[in-house]
Amino acid sequence: MLHQSQGPRIPSRPERTAASLRTDGPVHASSGSSASPFGGLAIAVLDRQRAALVGHEAGVRRDDDPEELHAMRVAVRRLRAALSLFAGVLPDQARQLRQELGWLAGVLGAVRDLDVQQRQVEGWRQEAAPPDRDAYAEIMALLAERRSTARGVMVAALDSPRYYELLTAIVALVAQGPRSDVPAARRPVEAVAPALVRRRWRRVRAAGAGLTQSASAPELHRLRIRCKRLRDALEFLVDIYGRAARLLVRRLLALHDTLGCYQDAQVAAAHLRELRRTYQSALTPAAAALLEALAQRYLHQAERARRRALEVYPTLAGRPWRRLRRVLTAHRPRRGPTRSGQGAERPASGTHRPFPGRKQHVDLYLVRHASAAAPDPLLWPDDRERPLTPQGTKRFRSAARGLRRAAPRVGLVLSSPLTRAWQTARILEKAARWPAPLRCDAMAPEGTPEEVVRALVAYLGGEGVPQEPPTGEPAGEAPGAVDEGERGPDDESERQPALDIEDDRMPVPGPAAEAPQPPAQGLAIALVGHEPNLHELASYLLSGDATRVQLTFKKGGVACLSWSEDCQPGSAVLRWLLTPKSLRSLDT
Repeated sequence: MLHQSQGPRIPSRPERTAASLRTDGPVHASSGSSASPFGGLAIAVLDRQRAALVGHEAGVRRDDDPEELHAMRVAVRRLRAALSLFAGVLPDQARQLRQELGWLAGVLGAVRDLDVQQRQVEGWRQEAAPPDRDAYAEIMALLAERRSTARGVMVAALDSPRYYELLTAIVALVAQGPRSDVPAARRPVEAVAPALVRRRWRRVRAAGAGLTQSASAPELHRLRIRCKRLRDALEFLVDIYGRAARLLVRRLLALHDTLGCYQDAQVAAAHLRELRRTYQSALTPAAAALLEALAQRYLHQAERARRRALEVYPTLAGRPWRRLRRVLTAHRPRRGPTRSGQGAERPASGTHRPFPGRKQHVDLYLVRHASAAAPDPLLWPDDRERPLTPQGTKRFRSAARGLRRAAPRVGLVLSSPLTRAWQTARILEKAARWPAPLRCDAMAPEGTPEEVVRALVAYLGGEGVPQEPPTGEPAGEAPGAVDEGERGPDDESERQPALDIEDDRMPVPGPAAEAPQPPAQGLAIALVGHEPNLHELASYLLSGDATRVQLTFKKGGVACLSWSEDCQPGSAVLRWLLTPKSLRSLDT
């Protein structure tokens, strides 16, 4: 640990501040523009928050403005958030720094919480009748004593070798710069950030799914933490994504503050009751009764905040998120030339009616990839190359044989280019006897339902055929940046890269693929991809809105949708949705 080091003589307070502001060596910071490398943005954010932390330290020591303590605490929180968000492109010591910042946040937070409680109780005292003010004075004296003790601990922490070593380590991290062996550190921000934002958004949605008026405190706390993490990420990227990011940040801030009021009120009520138990023999009966009354008042505040939070949460998934999602897609760099030398341009949106002139029966099978290994930057620096586990491969092979009975005739298989999805598609080729898969970039985790529909338009409209994956390293995301959501109960996440199928990496392409001709009476197409993309695509096809319908795709699960008219988004019908266990039961 940082604080276990003996270190040199501890400099005086002015010397420490100067040391914390000095950066030895080049600072690899960037302005945070969309063209700047992702690693440069990480260092720029860390350096900015380090300067904010040090800049407010003098005010915290003077203790003449409570907002200085609040600002220093916010800087610590944002430093921890940055170390978490950019972990994949930062040196290994970033993890230890985040733990040390948690210690500092704790000593600052103890004083800040008492400041807030003193201000609240003082406001109630001003509203109280004169006979009750003596009891209020006793309570204010207890809170002042507690704050004095907490402040003494805080000042001792700021004077300690541990704090000095923490500042020195942050400076050293900024001077060292991002990791040079991680491709994502060199990629443009707009190429890496969408996957990070989408992952945090999925975690917010997972925490908020199914919340009711009877939601428990742990459930609301989990939602608050995930909202905070998404808000922090967007605040670091707001200069790039502009108004769309600011709009969602405002909604997240409103929800986070409401959930914060709920949690703070619960903590304050518990604190007042603890004061009553500790000092009961020294308190007057009136003060003891008032402590319980104030605790009840806090609990009423918490209940109001809880109801308000449940009203605010649904507003996140509407216009603010849809608008940001469009901006994330529009800003993402286009892929470079394919192996054949021709650009992989996407079909222009709005120029074609989906499946023009076709009134045919279309079956669409949506397949989530099988259980993959857990993210590990040491084994797979590029998370897109993370493979299936041996157990996941074995179980999905059985599920694929069962799927052959449910879907014996498939004319086209389009797969995400990520290794785990491509391996799933190859298992379907061998075990379900489906066609060899073709690459579809729209099925990657950063793709959108609209892009998938455009890819289908390009196929059925005869304007192009998805190409098989090229050799070489696919464009990577930050390690751990791509996350298909919470693990399901059947997720086998052993860190075992070995597989018993032929292609455990991106395959070498064969000859250029020819588009299969659609059958006269209908067509069956399979799409192999990730979550939450699949349930968003299903919702878009069923209702015309990617957020309206919530389907649960377990890893290796399959849904079948059917169209019978013009195949417009919103006109599909869900025929069935099978879990991997159900599919394996068909393997007889």
